[in-house]
Amino acid sequence: MKIVVNNEKCTGCNICVRVCPQQVLQLKDKKSFCFDIDRCMGCFGCEDECPHNAIRVLRAPQGIKEIKIESPLNISKCDVAIVGAGPAGLGAAITCAKAGLDVVVFERLPNRELSHHTDGGVLFEMAGMSSIKLENDNISFPELDITIKSDFVNRCNSLGLVGPNGLSTKNDFPKNIEGFAGNKDKFVKNLIDEAEKLGVKFWFNAKVEDILKENDKVIGVKLENNIKITSKVTITADGVMAKISKKAGMKINKENLWYAEVLAYEWENSSNLEAQLIYLSGGFDFDTKDNVIFGAVAITDVVHVMAVVLSRKKVHTLEKPIDYYVKEILKDKRVTNLINVEQLEQKPSILTGCRGIFRDKPNRDIAVNGAISIGDAWVDDGEIGNVGALSNGVHAAKVIIKAFEQNNFSKEILKDANKFITNKLVKMLDKNKQMKLIETELSKEEIIQMYEIMKHMNYPIMLLGSPMQQGLMFTNFVFKNIFNMFKYRKVFKKLM
Repeated sequence: MKIVVNNEKCTGCNICVRVCPQQVLQLKDKKSFCFDIDRCMGCFGCEDECPHNAIRVLRAPQGIKEIKIESPLNISKCDVAIVGAGPAGLGAAITCAKAGLDVVVFERLPNRELSHHTDGGVLFEMAGMSSIKLENDNISFPELDITIKSDFVNRCNSLGLVGPNGLSTKNDFPKNIEGFAGNKDKFVKNLIDEAEKLGVKFWFNAKVEDILKENDKVIGVKLENNIKITSKVTITADGVMAKISKKAGMKINKENLWYAEVLAYEWENSSNLEAQLIYLSGGFDFDTKDNVIFGAVAITDVVHVMAVVLSRKKVHTLEKPIDYYVKEILKDKRVTNLINVEQLEQKPSILTGCRGIFRDKPNRDIAVNGAISIGDAWVDDGEIGNVGALSNGVHAAKVIIKAFEQNNFSKEILKDANKFITNKLVKMLDKNKQMKLIETELSKEEIIQMYEIMKHMNYPIMLLGSPMQQGLMFTNFVFKNIFNMFKYRKVFKKLM
């Protein structure tokens, strides 16, 4: 990692110090200064919250001697400008390029080697939206017409929730449901490589600061140093903070916010552990006052052990840095039962992190004159998932292709992008979010009660199963919980 401070812009306001989850920033001569760059998790908190655009984060593996910065482009206009090179932006870029449009993707990362995320790149088939086929050296998403190299992915054997005392949901994948776990960095890199083959241009190290408008219509983007690029249509795939989406005119929900800080230690999977993702909630005896902490283990071709901190405030409110809690989670029996921590190298190969926001409700209107918002920008905290985001990008691109056929980029034409956000999808997103936030509503005793109830539920079916599978599981769930429905009715009410 590298943090670059523009001393002429820095006012010493201290917000970057307060927001840093790793507590590695301080003021020196009234200017921001990183005193321990090897523990910087690259979450972009300081950059996102700086009111003066005085600080930049160059996200890269710790200890790297020189960070490669891909060359900027020499352009002033394009057909489609896309802000953000995550799965949503890349799905849109690939589809638009196949239609012959001139596409430019603007990404603030210095290069394509490291993504924004810490989740291990878990991929799930989404019913009615997209399936996944893994064949030889390729992984394909047939409904999306996207095929890339499969060197980053394996079939996922477990997806579940593990609570205190080893209480757990059923986390195995039944027949006809498949999940995949992969390296998120390689997933994004392979999507970028595929997009480039189709003619998409990438401008890395591009800090988009604002939207260009003509009257009430978005006509392009403005980068730092007052660089302006005009476009016929703009796609804002700018992630959970959604700053550029907001500047484009999208209504971003600010009600009932929970802020999330996520830090992961990553090691190479040298022991060939089976691919899986397990969330660990409850049972952590941390004195964190107004914060809630849960853990996760994601195993792909690398091993991630994560701590997730939830708070009502956007600044870091814990007394200790977040890596302290990752180290504590590594001692937990639920982790040591999954992985032999002693076999891992003493020092992780990468320390990586991100930030997120849980909002009360997602934005269901993602179109304005000249622009569409996609991916985490309209949801929150990555709830839509990698394949869902990819699907969202493809859907938005198809709407844009029709707009080009009519040479009309008004909201009236672009609002078909809203059709992606179905009631069924919103319900699924909300249920997934509720499960992640469950500790913010339940006491320690109620968490144990919850797992006594949830042990009769299969988590992959709950998220990914067909209506018939979900119906059969729920019938069995109710039958086995008749006594608990009365005994733990307070918890049941919150779960349902």
